[in-house]
Amino acid sequence: GRGGVRAGGRRAVGGGRGPRVGGGCVGGTGGGAEGGAGVVVDERVDAVDITGGHRTYDAVVGGSGEEGERRRAAGTPLLGKPVTAELGCVSPVLIVPERWDRADLNAQARSVAGMVANNGSFNCNAAKVILTSRHWPQREAFLRELREALAGAPLRQAWYPGAADRWAKFAERYPQTESYGGEDGATPEGALPWAFIPEVPAEAGELALTEESFCGVVAECP
Repeated sequence: GRGGVRAGGRRAVGGGRGPRVGGGCVGGTGGGAEGGAGVVVDERVDAVDITGGHRTYDAVVGGSGEEGERRRAAGTPLLGKPVTAELGCVSPVLIVPERWDRADLNAQARSVAGMVANNGSFNCNAAKVILTSRHWPQREAFLRELREALAGAPLRQAWYPGAADRWAKFAERYPQTESYGGEDGATPEGALPWAFIPEVPAEAGELALTEESFCGVVAECP
């Protein structure tokens, strides 16, 4: 149900001339949530595979609103066919303590920054939490290189729906949030700064460890 987001991909599939497209094996459609709901319940569809967070799964399988809540509580799904789903992920990056020289620190920090910045961080496998050792003597040096890499990464348009609201939610929850990117600290219209949240405690229920921001936010958990 990402009608506007998937419009470009739909045009690409629709314009294809390969045997699978021409033979009806691959196709594309639009219409947002309502259009998607109509497709998955069609009797010609045997099984469903979806991407998105757990809310997407709940809406597809059980329906939305109060009726959806009742169905989930009663264990009576709206969709009675096999469903597989990618439910989002707070993708971790483990930094293994080692004795690195400056070039290594810089290269690895730039690599991690790239995992955050690629596609504006609108990737299901974008780096979301960096796990470090507080006892690593070079931890601060690595984080300094990471901050510099984020500061030098060009800002992207925040094209995915709800990105600004999710960015603000994380920044409000963590007052230590640091913002990077943009010329002279200015953020271009339609873009969001890269947000780095250091010192997130490794505790159950922490927002940065349990909820995927799906925008340019990355946390560090020592």
